[in-house]
Amino acid sequence: MDKVRLLEEYEKSQKSIDKYRVDSSFSYTGGDLFTCPSCKNIHLKVDWETLFLWEKPDSEKSKYEYLEEQQSWNREWSEYEFSGRLKCECGEMVTVAGVAVEEPEYPPSEDIDTPYYEYKYKINYFSKTLQSFWAPNDTPTDCVKLLNDTFSLFHINLDAAGNRLRVLLELIINEQLNEDEGTSQLNLYRKIEKLSNVLPDTKYLANLCRIIGNDASHSHKINEKELTQAFCYMSHLLERVYAEEHAILRISKNHKKRQ
Repeated sequence: MDKVRLLEEYEKSQKSIDKYRVDSSFSYTGGDLFTCPSCKNIHLKVDWETLFLWEKPDSEKSKYEYLEEQQSWNREWSEYEFSGRLKCECGEMVTVAGVAVEEPEYPPSEDIDTPYYEYKYKINYFSKTLQSFWAPNDTPTDCVKLLNDTFSLFHINLDAAGNRLRVLLELIINEQLNEDEGTSQLNLYRKIEKLSNVLPDTKYLANLCRIIGNDASHSHKINEKELTQAFCYMSHLLERVYAEEHAILRISKNHKKRQ
């Protein structure tokens, strides 16, 4: 495979992973549509009439001190906070809050080299959790709740979200192994090895989730890209373990439980 084709394949795979990221950024000119937690359609839109923006006190103080000393103040340095509401066509409403900055935008015309400034918003808090995917219908309630908790932490604490994914992974494996004798005494790696005897094609996905979860739970820090990858792996794992379309692949597992 030549380098150009390899790069195209990489970019394609990266885009497929990015869809599992919970986007929280928007501006007046774009990016203000989100997936509704009720109807699960991408119809949740910023209600601009409810948006309230104010400059942070520390930012105001710094600006005042600069100007008092007759120093210039770059408007890109100002930091803002905001609150508002997202509204969906189905009637659902979600309260949001976060931070904002002013960033320069350059018109596409080559004749104009003076930028205009636009507020860029980043949501840190949602009153109702936004998700990029949902667990299959047959997923145990405890697992569904943990997945929801993990999404709720996405913009608050990446490491905490990664840790919750690890807890979710172990919960899924325990449920699949049905707490066989001696299973509870095994570490997660050994449980995954044991699970591979029942659902062989899940081992790789489970280990990818375990590694990122371990990094989040210990001294290593994870970034948004790694957490998004973990969500991607978890989505496929949940589909494999609980989705109806994969039920035929679980016959051997059910047969083993009956023995």
